[in-house]
Amino acid sequence: SMAECSVGFVAEILASKLQTVDAKDITVDASRLITQANAFVVPFRLRRNEEATSFVFKHVDISKVKYRDAEHRERTRRSYACECAFYALCPRVDEITGCAETPGDVPGVLFAEGESSGDTFTIVAQDLGKSTPSRSLGMNAVDATDALEMLARFHAKWWRGLPDSPPLPPEFWPLGGYWTLDKRAADLDRIESHFEALCEAFRDDDPDGLVAACRIGELGRNLRRYAHALHRLTTSSDSSETVVHGDFKAANIIRDVASGGMKMIDFQWVGLGSPARDLAYYFCTSASEEVLVEKERFIKVYHDELTKALRARGSPEAVAAADAFTLDKLESHFVLHHIDYTRFTMGAMWGTVTPATLQQNANAHNQGMHKRSRWHLQRQMADANVTLTSYIEFHSKRASTPSLVSEVLGVCVALADEAGDIVRSVAAGGSLGQVKDKSGKQAGDNKAIDPQTQADRRAERLIVATLRSKFGDRVKVLGEEALEGALTEAGSVNADGTIDEDDEAISVEVVNEAAELVKPIELHVPPSAEAKSDDVCVWVDPLDGTREYVEGPDHWSGVTVLMGISVGGVPVAGVIHQPFVDHDGRPSSDPTCRGRTLWGGYNMGVWSSPGRDVSLARRVPRLPVADPASLRVATTRSHPGPAIERVIDLLAPAEVVRAGGAGGKVALI
Repeated sequence: SMAECSVGFVAEILASKLQTVDAKDITVDASRLITQANAFVVPFRLRRNEEATSFVFKHVDISKVKYRDAEHRERTRRSYACECAFYALCPRVDEITGCAETPGDVPGVLFAEGESSGDTFTIVAQDLGKSTPSRSLGMNAVDATDALEMLARFHAKWWRGLPDSPPLPPEFWPLGGYWTLDKRAADLDRIESHFEALCEAFRDDDPDGLVAACRIGELGRNLRRYAHALHRLTTSSDSSETVVHGDFKAANIIRDVASGGMKMIDFQWVGLGSPARDLAYYFCTSASEEVLVEKERFIKVYHDELTKALRARGSPEAVAAADAFTLDKLESHFVLHHIDYTRFTMGAMWGTVTPATLQQNANAHNQGMHKRSRWHLQRQMADANVTLTSYIEFHSKRASTPSLVSEVLGVCVALADEAGDIVRSVAAGGSLGQVKDKSGKQAGDNKAIDPQTQADRRAERLIVATLRSKFGDRVKVLGEEALEGALTEAGSVNADGTIDEDDEAISVEVVNEAAELVKPIELHVPPSAEAKSDDVCVWVDPLDGTREYVEGPDHWSGVTVLMGISVGGVPVAGVIHQPFVDHDGRPSSDPTCRGRTLWGGYNMGVWSSPGRDVSLARRVPRLPVADPASLRVATTRSHPGPAIERVIDLLAPAEVVRAGGAGGKVALI
């Protein structure tokens, strides 16, 4: 009955798209029908002018399924929207001959339709036949070579930063791959318990002692502690970014019966990333033992084809990109992505893996090899343990300053989010407390030249007290209000009768977790600062742009919480929190807005995350060189003066943006 329904549905859809198709022209291959809760895939033959061509019809309706929550539903919808958008860019197929306009490493497509915000998606593509690569024990050397060379050509085609780099549809994921931390943050709290369960399950099935070594090396604990740092290290752009497939495994690789060449299918997780993301995933899920034993040789096979395909693009920029992406760089990327994928498998998959489940799944070709083979599972664990331990030990031998600065930065990010909550709650309460004018002028209204509100005072008290409690005399903390002698104690009665609340201290557990956010494997300290490691200082402006704050919601986008970290007088890291700006940079006076936090440090770049959710941190791209003929200048709106105006006139910018707050202007840049 399902096959009969499919025939009718396929005929109905094709008739509406191709106009001249009738049900009698369609023959559905029900023996190859694949059904899922929200989708079905079925091959069919379309007879036109006495010629019959083979296609695959895929239809998705996400409204047919009950999801765990709204986030799960949205992730599912977006994955299919991404796939539909990718197939819409694939070579067109002639409906009569079945041939693609420009044959390549992906199927040709008859049509792909679906609204990016809708619930239904339909794709009709070439039927590549039933020929698949070797899968029973992982892909063998011949198939692995063909698959990796295909992947290299795919990556070269979509390489970013070149004059002819293809534009990306908005439906593509900002980070390609279904297992990146921004999509799987809920797995973090399960990593250590899953690791212990896995070690227990293989206590008596560990012939080479690899699991025991992972236990000694505290692999589970380290994967949890370094998860955020690994996420940032694997999403950092160093001019070697491409579009990744995001699910490049044997089950999504077909050897085309007609051409004999490899083609890839299923593009639900396409998005930006390092080529090593696809590469690490492939080796963990799909490579045979013989291939893994010679992993370095096969990585070189991929690299040779990638650089060859980049150079074939012809432009000087493409040749330079091929030269810059050396084999050493690829291998260093691969190691980090391998550890990061192990973070995912440990938290999401391995909690129930036992010798018995490996035996049950041995022939489940859609499963990764690490869920089908003890050798693959334990090899993946051991490799991740060795490389992660090496990273940790190497950086632990450096001076202690990077470790301290990393901890301070992590705590500052959390405190900035807490301070943002205070700023928003005070604004939502409708009373800013007594507005003091620190300039010494007559105080009390929004005309104050240098105003101060209870939000300034409360935020500074919380930040300073927490930092001093956590770090003691190892870190100097300098707050603007206290330095200016304008900080009253909590509970003091202001002249207008209001009382500044005494905000509850952040729990030790929360502070300690925040201190784990940044790791010295990603944040360095300039050599000039290392020599003065006893002079770590945090500079706090609890509410920059207070004048904009008291003037009302129209100006709140310029309000920020600022914290800078210096070592020996050298700036090394900092945080800007925007309480009234969402993660996409849009102003918002909604008191439920979580705000946006911009933060970073020496050698680690700048990151943007929504308040209280660092797992969604995105790297702020490096700015292009400014064009002197079309400069945009950000300058003060509240402190204008003749000197500033003279400089603006000399620059002759195309646009002048007058904004409040030093932090607000930096955020605009």
